[in-house]
Amino acid sequence: ELARHWGGVTITVPLVVDGRPVGAIALGGADNVAANAEAVAFCEHFACILVPILVLKRAADRRWYQRLGQAVFDLRERAGRPGTTRTMLGATAAVLAAAIALVAWPVEYRVTAPARVEGAIQRSLVAPADGFLRQIHVKPGDAVKAGQVLVELADQDLELERLKWTAEFAQHQNSSRSALARTERTEYVVAVGKAQEAKAQLDLVEQAIQRASVRAPFDGTVIKGDLSQTLGAPVRRGDVLLTVAPSNEFRLVVEVDERDIADIAPGATGEVHLAALPRESVPFRVTRVTPVATSRDARNFYEIEGRPGALPAGLRPGLQGVAKIGADDRTLAWIWTHRLVDWARLALWSLGG
Repeated sequence: ELARHWGGVTITVPLVVDGRPVGAIALGGADNVAANAEAVAFCEHFACILVPILVLKRAADRRWYQRLGQAVFDLRERAGRPGTTRTMLGATAAVLAAAIALVAWPVEYRVTAPARVEGAIQRSLVAPADGFLRQIHVKPGDAVKAGQVLVELADQDLELERLKWTAEFAQHQNSSRSALARTERTEYVVAVGKAQEAKAQLDLVEQAIQRASVRAPFDGTVIKGDLSQTLGAPVRRGDVLLTVAPSNEFRLVVEVDERDIADIAPGATGEVHLAALPRESVPFRVTRVTPVATSRDARNFYEIEGRPGALPAGLRPGLQGVAKIGADDRTLAWIWTHRLVDWARLALWSLGG
């Protein structure tokens, strides 16, 4: 048809993919051009370049069920080739072995959760009385010694109070001596009672003056409470000023999701990698499972306390990382799919009313 329409000579080049013809391309031209061997070779080369593009475009235009049928046909065709049966049997055996391993081979299941390092003891130092901040000697991160003065409160009012009760105590003592010298027993008893009251008030004021200097209860590190910018600010009795933790005693707090809390029990072991020490693994043992849940950042979790084993250099309160706690042995299939299965069960239960 092409030759009759255009005249001249027509060259037909087959389009072959993987040794299977999928079509042909016909080109027409003048006798002196079509008969040229170089032109024929160019057409064959052009067809080899064009056929993959045409096959891809044809496959992209097919519907999904047509593609599925073609894939099945190709698979059957490959299965009929020599040597293919052995290869397919080997691949099938490998797939079956992997499936059996996923379903039946138990491995250690570890619960992953965020963790943070805290001091084993965190002592909050509070304001002993209403007053004003006079002097701050430490900042968060500073090492302190037991008995070291950390914060001083203004005690001018307390000093005036001490002078007042000191004077009253001396006055009542003089009155009691004078009454005793005059043998006025009633006046003596009254003066002695007032002197004892003044002495008690004086002792209370002196104790308040001593408490105006907040001291470190033990050797440790200040982990919270930057008061350097609040000098002269008023404080009320009971306000937390600083928090001190030991320098060499730590605990690990792991925030385990409520979906995994049933797999954790005291005595379980685990490891934690901290953001500040990513190359070191810190082992720990679970010592306590908090029975009360905490909600934060759209999460509902339980805090698990653990005691670290070997303490690496640079460990300090406040570091955060990721912990893995060992639980029972489970199969890989269960480990990879239990979250999805649990979600599906809960969704079906909710939809079922």
